[in-house]
Amino acid sequence: MKIERLKTLLERVKQLPFRKEQEDNIFSIGARGHYENPVSDLLAFFIDPSASHGMGNQVLQALLSCLDQDLDITSTHLIKPPQREYANDEGKRIDLLLESERWVMLIENKIYHHIDNPLDSYKAWADKQFKGKQVIYLILSINGASPDGNWTGIRWGQYLNALKALLAESFLSPSLNKWHILLREYILHMETLVSPTQYTDEEQCFVLNSLGEIQKINALKNNVIADFQKKICAELEIKFNSEVTARVHDWHGFPALRFKLNSWRTQSDLVLYLADNNFHINVHAHTANHQEAEINAKKIMQGSNDTWPEPRYEIIGFRFKLTRFDTAALSEEVINKTKLLDEYEKQSLPLIADRL
Repeated sequence: MKIERLKTLLERVKQLPFRKEQEDNIFSIGARGHYENPVSDLLAFFIDPSASHGMGNQVLQALLSCLDQDLDITSTHLIKPPQREYANDEGKRIDLLLESERWVMLIENKIYHHIDNPLDSYKAWADKQFKGKQVIYLILSINGASPDGNWTGIRWGQYLNALKALLAESFLSPSLNKWHILLREYILHMETLVSPTQYTDEEQCFVLNSLGEIQKINALKNNVIADFQKKICAELEIKFNSEVTARVHDWHGFPALRFKLNSWRTQSDLVLYLADNNFHINVHAHTANHQEAEINAKKIMQGSNDTWPEPRYEIIGFRFKLTRFDTAALSEEVINKTKLLDEYEKQSLPLIADRL
């Protein structure tokens, strides 16, 4: 691939819209929050005015505010807690049932699955079971569609917006508690489920029509990194008269080049991290948790920008930020930091040899 064509392609990438990564939440980390049952369980808890969250009927009010104005709902008081998986006469289970003095609401919650529930059966049972009350049939789904004219469809996105407005007011309250935080996490999680990141036609067409060039760019990147690593290894071997062990890692999508002189008896090594506009070298000094060795390491690496302990590996890390990004300068910086680490190894090995 010609360099000019590569530059043109990269310029086109820069013009694509920037996408902010979605924020993690407690429900998206190792949980089963993407299943409809846990989602409905939490919804029932927050809707219940008598539950321990202390927000009264606010979450219920947010839901009712999304309903068609033609529905006459003046009471937001429930005469019993929300019923989950409520079975009708035929044993068919309704996701969520809310009952007030004047009205009853049947809610079907759909995140991923199509609506294939026996809606007619639900309606026939509810009309008979709750005579004298207004019965509201509601489907919460991603697109807000309803396959039956008797059922009202509400988009999850619409309900989440109403909840966020509620939450904004709650955070101004002096009585803020853990349930406000959990409701915020719930809203964030639901947004990731019902509003997944959608790429525009422009973005999709660009990628699909440029797959060959993108593959060539990836191959060029990998080959350049491998060649650059070999060059640094050769310079280190000559400079320190030692074989070098080298590896390439992927740190957050960027290459991290690890180097270690085989003459070192410890687990010390250093990493050249080539992140976007944030090149730096991490030096890892193996101290074996020896106090004097730690003092030596900090003294030798005193010009570092940052330091941190790694007790599990008996290592102290030192970060050196780089300001020059040309290959000659990067090679020089790796050699300089290897000199520092080699000096540490020679001074501290007698102290920690019996711990290795």
